[in-house]
Amino acid sequence: YVEIFNEMVNGQEVLKQQEIVHTLIQVNTDKAIDENNKIFVRYEEGDGLLQKARVILPSGKVIEVKEDDIFESEEEDDKGSKYFALEGLEIGAQIEHFYQRELEPNITGVTVYAQGQYPMMEYSYKLYHPSYLRFAHRAYNCEWEPISTEPSDERSALEWKTKDIPGVG
Repeated sequence: YVEIFNEMVNGQEVLKQQEIVHTLIQVNTDKAIDENNKIFVRYEEGDGLLQKARVILPSGKVIEVKEDDIFESEEEDDKGSKYFALEGLEIGAQIEHFYQRELEPNITGVTVYAQGQYPMMEYSYKLYHPSYLRFAHRAYNCEWEPISTEPSDERSALEWKTKDIPGVG
């Protein structure tokens, strides 16, 4: 989800943005193991990036990724990325990944892609924002309408949900 909020910084009210992403990937083939054994997250210095990941094996055993196992990418194409390699992946395992970062707020327009290379069983996107901001939306290639919550004097929210999104790859 994304939250845009006001925060006092040095006596001034400043607009901030926080992004939280949670993914769960089911690994069902050797090809899926090869394609998912490294996870990259783009970031910029000062984003306050926090991330956690784990592998849940079919036996129920959980392998946590340690903070020491997260590296900064040195490859030219992946500059500004952190990554980690997942150990112990096997067919039937699940990869759970979570990250949180603070960004400069983007209130002039953003594109969110729900459809990717692989099919998705479920997708949701939540946007929390100060009530004085208004957002418009448009969805392509799917039927989803935002679920709007009752705004308070200070905060409003929009939430989109959809299921069974086919992959394009």
